[in-house]
Amino acid sequence: MESWNALAAPAGTPKDVIERLNKAAREAVARPEVAKRLRELGVRPQAGTPAQAEALLASEIKRWREVIVSAKIEPE
Repeated sequence: MESWNALAAPAGTPKDVIERLNKAAREAVARPEVAKRLRELGVRPQAGTPAQAEALLASEIKRWREVIVSAKIEPE
């Protein structure tokens, strides 16, 4: 089991703003001192694209939906 973190923006955020935010995040994660601190916190530093984040989220929703259904977990 792994967890992951991502940055998110409201629907309708202009593409150029998303690209700028993604660039800044990738640059931050690439900085040695940031990557080192993340590793110290038990986080594997990894940056990606908005498309990769969207695909990961879609796959995680599908995966956990199947787990919930097969385990017959009901909302409370």
